Amino acid sequence: ELAHVQFDAGEFGSCLKTLARLDNLRKTTGIESLRLKARCLTHLDRPEEARDTFVELTRKSPEDIDGWVELAAVAFSADDWRRVADSSSRIVTLAPYRYEGYLFRGAVEQRRGNSVSAERLFRRAAQLAPEEPLPHLMLGKLLEEQGDRVAAADAFAAAESAQIANTAMAGVGDG
Repeated sequence: ELAHVQFDAGEFGSCLKTLARLDNLRKTTGIESLRLKARCLTHLDRPEEARDTFVELTRKSPEDIDGWVELAAVAFSADDWRRVADSSSRIVTLAPYRYEGYLFRGAVEQRRGNSVSAERLFRRAAQLAPEEPLPHLMLGKLLEEQGDRVAAADAFAAAESAQIANTAMAGVGDG
């Protein structure tokens, strides 16, 4: 489909126009069109519009885990903490094996000043996805703020190791 080609080429404005034309022809917007539109808006640094589009997507498809994860991410970017909290709860309910719900919930708890709860949630996220740098990084920042430099250094080292491993794996198929 043309919209996907435009998205993959980084032509996000053109992709949005194509999606709008398709929606006018169809008289309805499908889930994948909404997802692509929201991603274009995210790339165009329009987080509020992206958030609203992901809200529409999750209303139409409430079991769409990736939709909830992406909604939480754009809500985080838009400083919409209520939506981050709601989305993270939904992610944990739908997919307790996914790290993102715990990560976003930890960010909410940290913002609320609940560092004990935030630490527990960041540790759970890191446990579920040891190969992902972000949970370790968030944990390290929290521990550093709490003055636990040794534990923070360990978390930052784990984040660096995860990043190195991801970079190495990304290059495996490039040769």
